[in-house]
Order: sequence, then structure tokens, then C-alpha cells
Amino acid sequence: MADSIKALTAAEAGARKAQKAGISRSNSGSRFPPGLEWEVMQADATILLGLTQALSESYLGYVQCL
Repeated sequence: MADSIKALTAAEAGARKAQKAGISRSNSGSRFPPGLEWEVMQADATILLGLTQALSESYLGYVQCL
């Protein structure tokens, strides 16, 4: 659990950094706004991090999950 929490925290921070840097692989003619893929990655990492902390079955994990 500790390794997965570290990996998900790093993934969330990396997605946030890439989104702020404006890195996007989408085409300029796309109907989706640039950087949307990084927002999705950050949201997924946040949800998975919350679930992982809840599954750690500690009071601190439950509080961090909220």
C-alpha cells in the first residue's frame, strides 16, 4: 500500500505539472480543449489515491481519503 500511495502521489503531481506547463498531444483541430488529457489523468490519480488510502484501513488514511 505504501508503494502504491507514493506512485499515485507522484502521478498526480506529474499530471498537475504537465497540465500547468501546457503540454498537450492533441491536435489543434480537436474538439476537446488542449490539456484535457492531463486533467483526466489528475482526476483518476486523485480518485485512486483516495481509494488506496481508504483501503489502508487506518484512521489517518480515512481522514486523508476525505
